[in-house]
Amino acid sequence: MSLSTRTRRALGAAAIGAAALVVIPASASAGYAGAQNCSVAKQPGMKNVFLTPSKLSNPTATVLGPDGNVWFTEQSANAIARITPQGVITEYPTPTQYSGPIDLTVGPDGAIWFTEGFKGRIGRITMAGAITEYTLPWNVAGAPQASPKAITVGPDGNLWFTQGTANIGRITTAGVATQYPLGIGSAFGQDITSGPGGVLWATIGGTNGYGLATITTAGVVTNIQTPANSAPLSITQGPNPNYAWFTDGQLNAITRVVPGSAGAKPTFTQYPKAVSNSEATGWGTANGKLWFVGEAGQIGTLTTGGVINEYPVANSSAFGNWTGTYNPLVQGSDGNMWVAELMCDAIGQTGTSPTLGMWTTSRPSTVTRGKTYTLKIRSSAKGTAKIAIANMTKRTTILNAQVKKGTNTVKVTVPSSLNTALVGKSTLTINGVISGIPQSGQASPLTVKK
Repeated sequence: MSLSTRTRRALGAAAIGAAALVVIPASASAGYAGAQNCSVAKQPGMKNVFLTPSKLSNPTATVLGPDGNVWFTEQSANAIARITPQGVITEYPTPTQYSGPIDLTVGPDGAIWFTEGFKGRIGRITMAGAITEYTLPWNVAGAPQASPKAITVGPDGNLWFTQGTANIGRITTAGVATQYPLGIGSAFGQDITSGPGGVLWATIGGTNGYGLATITTAGVVTNIQTPANSAPLSITQGPNPNYAWFTDGQLNAITRVVPGSAGAKPTFTQYPKAVSNSEATGWGTANGKLWFVGEAGQIGTLTTGGVINEYPVANSSAFGNWTGTYNPLVQGSDGNMWVAELMCDAIGQTGTSPTLGMWTTSRPSTVTRGKTYTLKIRSSAKGTAKIAIANMTKRTTILNAQVKKGTNTVKVTVPSSLNTALVGKSTLTINGVISGIPQSGQASPLTVKK
């Protein structure tokens, strides 16, 4: 097919009508075939696992469509796919080969909009599977080539996206694209979301001292310095409109951001995760909690009060190498969580009340050094509960308790010699080690008194 006529429209200095390349009808394929990368039959914690029809598809991001189905990107298969609550998968190849779809979101027009990171385009797919692609007009010979990554709907009803360059992009539902400079040298946008204050929030990489930026719907960018050594990756607003939350690729933590009033700087609260070898990345929201993926084979929940629970749901290869993935899990119309398994070429289905792993059902919120406390620990099997007190700079294990299946009563003494760095606001963590499954864990805010 030939390209459609490129239209141009003045919309500020950088605004040009993007070219609609091709519109194609839906072409579906279904079934679960292929030499996928890992065994889906042995994934603990999953209700079901559905292999994609295409081999080596690399699903990266999910969204609940207006039709009640879960839609997801297949980065290596160059397709957008749909899975019904019953697990039937339909793939819709993009018109452009090697396009590399990465992220997607439901637009205000009822279609799904997605980024094509390998070809510098933004795509749109209807619920019937018809795809339209829009070329970014600033991707011209001799200029830095934009690679769209994350995409979200802004407060203005337009689609906003990051693109691996020092600019944030915007595209209207009519296909008119604009970009706005971040203004901090070699920095580049990673993830983006509509957030508190009626502005866009983006995580920024490639520079020291700045990890976040806000962008107004008029394109005014404000760069925000994050805590030392942090490296914000995925960002979301979550169920509380007053906060933004981001995963941290450096500190094994999740950070809450509260915007400052009247131009004041935001405040940051860092919450260490329990499972220290599992980087958090990617967001979803369900049942009033934030949900995330852990790279060592967990999904996790986070309350707005900072309590983190991490549950084993897959072998570690399923979620390996999640860098660049933004919303890999979503609650479906059936009430279950649907998870893109990048390295397994599969979509997993799990419940919103996981039962596999180890966590506390009763624990103190304040402790004093030298005193003993009772914890009730629920475990799905015999194993070891590693109990520690931690903050962003220090973690001290205070007990390794052997537990059985069911509810266990455990006595734990806070050492009189506990490092003074842990006095004050800290975190109580419990790592559950059960043979044959990835670690589980819980992290909850704790006040330590002298």
